[in-house]
Amino acid sequence: MKLERNPGYWDAPRPYLDAIELRAVSDANQRVNMMVSGGADLASESSWAALAKAEQAGLATDAVPAGGGQYLVMNTRRAPFDDPRAREAVSAAVNLDDINTAVFEGHGEVPDTLFPESSPFHADIPLRQDDPERAQQLFDELAAEGKPVEFTFTATSLVEIRSVAESLQAQLAAYDNVDVQVEVLDIAGYMPRTAARDFDMIIWAADSPEPDTTLWNAFHSTSSGNHTGISDPELDAALDAGRTGTSGEERVAAYRTVQERLAELEPGIWYIRSAPSVITGQNLHGVQMYALGSPIPDGMWLTP
Repeated sequence: MKLERNPGYWDAPRPYLDAIELRAVSDANQRVNMMVSGGADLASESSWAALAKAEQAGLATDAVPAGGGQYLVMNTRRAPFDDPRAREAVSAAVNLDDINTAVFEGHGEVPDTLFPESSPFHADIPLRQDDPERAQQLFDELAAEGKPVEFTFTATSLVEIRSVAESLQAQLAAYDNVDVQVEVLDIAGYMPRTAARDFDMIIWAADSPEPDTTLWNAFHSTSSGNHTGISDPELDAALDAGRTGTSGEERVAAYRTVQERLAELEPGIWYIRSAPSVITGQNLHGVQMYALGSPIPDGMWLTP
C-alpha cells in the first residue's frame, strides 16, 4: 500500500515525507534483515528476539511499556479447563522461562505481576507459580476421577505463536496423565474458530497501560472479548468499579482485587510481556510513538 502526501494537510509543512509505502512481512527474521540491509526505513515489531538482533546490528529501537501482555487462554466454557484444577495444574507445570528461552532466545520479559512497578496499579501479586509436584498431583487426581487433562493448543502459522505451542507441548510431555495436541491454522481459519469459542487453548493479548478497556473487555463475564469465558461476580464487580471509580484510590483498590481474582481463577497464563515497538533505520528521524506502539507519520523525515 502506498500513501501519498496530502498537500492540504492542516499542520503544514507537515508531513515531511512525499510518500510512505507499507509492506506486510510476517517473518521476524526477514523484517530485521530488511532493516539491516536498508530495504526498509522503519519496521513495526512485536518480537523480543527481533528487537535484540536489531540492536546488535546497531539499529535504534523504541518500545512502549505496558502491563499485561500475551497470555495462554484456557477456555473455561468446556473441558478440561472448566475445572479450575486443570487450569491450576497446567499453570503450575509450565516453566515460562524455558518458553522465553526457546521462543525468544531469552530476550523477552516474563511478567511476574500483571502491572510493572512503574504503574500506579502495580501490586505484588504473583502471576507465576512453578510447582511441578503440585502439577503432577492435580493431573493424577483428575485422571483418577476419569477426567484426564487432554486438550488441543490451537495456534496460528506465525513462527513465534507456533513455537510457543510446541514448547508448551514438549514441557507437558514430561508429566503423566496430560496430553497436548497442537493444531496450526492460518489466520483465515484461526479467527472464525476464536470468534466461535471453538478451542481449548489459544494465545491472545491484553496489554494494559490503562487497564479499563483492556481488562474489562478481556475478563468481564458480559464482554464479547472474554475469550476465556471466565465468569466471576467478584471479578466483574471489581472491573466495573475500576471503570467507574471517581478517584485514583478507588481505582487502585478495584484493580488490586482484579489482580487477586485473576491470580486465583487462573483463566490464562501470562507468558510474556508484549513488545509494541519499532525498529528505526539510520536515515529516518522524527519517530514518535503513541498508543500501543504506533509511530506518528507526519513528523518523520529522511536524510540521504
